[in-house]
Amino acid sequence: MWPEQFILLCDPRADYEYAGRLAREYNFALQIGTPDTLTLPAAYPFVLFLQAHGLCLLNCHKKRQNPVHIDFCAGKKWHRLRYGGGKSQLIAKAFALNKGIKPVIWDLTAGLAHDAFVLASLGASLILFERHPALAALLQDALYRAQRCDPVAPIIQRMQLVHQNSLTLFQNNPGHQNNPGKNNPGHPQKEHNSGHNSGHPQNYPEDNPADNPGHDNPGHPQNYPQNYPAPDMIYLDPMFPHKKGSAAVKKEMQYLQQLVGVLKKEKQLERENQLLLTAACQHARYRVIVKRPIWAPCIAIERKPDLQLQSKKQRFDIYINQGVSAKGK
Repeated sequence: MWPEQFILLCDPRADYEYAGRLAREYNFALQIGTPDTLTLPAAYPFVLFLQAHGLCLLNCHKKRQNPVHIDFCAGKKWHRLRYGGGKSQLIAKAFALNKGIKPVIWDLTAGLAHDAFVLASLGASLILFERHPALAALLQDALYRAQRCDPVAPIIQRMQLVHQNSLTLFQNNPGHQNNPGKNNPGHPQKEHNSGHNSGHPQNYPEDNPADNPGHDNPGHPQNYPQNYPAPDMIYLDPMFPHKKGSAAVKKEMQYLQQLVGVLKKEKQLERENQLLLTAACQHARYRVIVKRPIWAPCIAIERKPDLQLQSKKQRFDIYINQGVSAKGK
């Protein structure tokens, strides 16, 4: 479990006003300085560090380890956007995007939004749920910066962030249940436009609850369930400990596993995954897609996948509520 107050460290050269807004929004403990000035407990050595070029996550006890930083305009995400294969990708087929539809997708385990960015680039509208405050803040910062990048700005407009436990969302909002899109005007006939504002940290909107932040701004987390569209499809990419005896998982994933303590609560996470998948199957109009490593069993619920697509290393378990066709987009 993460601490009650996560530390947000602001570099003296970074925008302190912006750091203050992030700290208030996510209840971070704000400090000015550099990682060398911090002393953190061995049990939880993570800190968010805001620099002039953006926010990153650091492990202060492993200073040689590269920080986690989300950038939709460069690096792996940009490379995958340009050379990933478009609608011929396995994930595109799992969501039937190769049929020409543009669904509303709820990503219940957003994480670093690797797959969400791909799906949005292919025309889908994404609602990103992330419950961990540090990961939500990283995503929010990345979405804002990406708004200033012309090649990806139209994609970012289709990505909306919600800082919330998605399981709690289902428990508190049963009204979306039972194929919610069937009799909902505007769902899913037209593409959901989740934002239009420029998104740079220096242009972060002033705090004003009356503004209903997030509904028209993809970089600002949305906390009002009635304001975002019901899901055509739901995506789960649950975190899990890596297979014993297998090659080491990617450093980025090691970071996230340590951050959320996944190695210490495997049984608890599996139970949460079961509850989340069960709820997702009751709420998605068309289908639920679960990403799993090729060696992992299906999440244990009463229902079995209706379809499975797999590559050498991963698999998509697909639970179908009703068929999808290009005419139903």
